[in-house]
Amino acid sequence: LLVLGLHRKQRNETEYALTGSREISTRERLQVEQLIDENDFAGIPSKSARLLTRKVLRLNRQGNVGFRRQNQAALLYRYFSDIARVCSNVDRAARSGASLFFVIGDSRTTAGETEMAIKSGTALREIGESVGWRVERVFPITVTKEARLHLRNSISDNEIIWFRKTS
Repeated sequence: LLVLGLHRKQRNETEYALTGSREISTRERLQVEQLIDENDFAGIPSKSARLLTRKVLRLNRQGNVGFRRQNQAALLYRYFSDIARVCSNVDRAARSGASLFFVIGDSRTTAGETEMAIKSGTALREIGESVGWRVERVFPITVTKEARLHLRNSISDNEIIWFRKTS
């Protein structure tokens, strides 16, 4: 973001708006949690994403967790909703028969006291299929595991998903 020459306020706003951002206000978190409680997943066509988000919220409410983990369910909801919007926008721009390639990685989190996999690739496949794309092939790729601070929750599996727009 520094390379873009943005001032601090612009960088913060841009970072907040990025797909996968970990930044969320308490107000937004509570609003998203209400949507989850009401089972309002209108913008998330992935069954696995909906199940994961509900489970993370339930387990974190039952546990004694810090603010980062309190935010996790709302962040997942926002992430999967953003991915669905990306796919919808790409679908409008792509021609019938186009090949679409996405690189995505699964990661892990702890919800309550339970270690959980975040299967982003599965959710992306479900979202892609919901907009009418066919999965042509999935290519697993190697994940580099340098000595990183949050390695335990880092991306565990990467894949390239090749979709074909069918209509």
